[in-house]
Amino acid sequence: LFGITKGDIASVRFELTGVNNEVDLLKDFGDEGGSGCHTLAGDFPSLQTDADGNLLGEIVSRVIGLDLKNGNHLTIIATLADGSTQSVTFDVTQLLSVFYRLADDECITLNASLSFGIDGMTGSIEGWTPGWNEDVSGN
Repeated sequence: LFGITKGDIASVRFELTGVNNEVDLLKDFGDEGGSGCHTLAGDFPSLQTDADGNLLGEIVSRVIGLDLKNGNHLTIIATLADGSTQSVTFDVTQLLSVFYRLADDECITLNASLSFGIDGMTGSIEGWTPGWNEDVSGN
């Protein structure tokens, strides 16, 4: 999140697509047993800042199943104090592909951190010819 600070953020939400909210108990447990593909969404409560200035939050959720055939995407949405939003979406299908092979006491953890600063920013000026070392003037 470039050009803003932690103080500019009003809230942070998440959305995970491809979550099954119903299971047909007459079918075998697994991807085919699920139905009702929906998006799991919520707000991150009590955001914290780590020593590096990254914004951290945690959500724990239990799901009945995942629709791995149509893909799963995790979107993090930061709503700023002025009402505008910035978001990033990750394809997490591969990360969640082990869902149906987990033991009863195992879980999958997805981590995302929001960092602030200007590291890695690049840009260009239209009409600029690289290599000219003359002073630039204008309005």
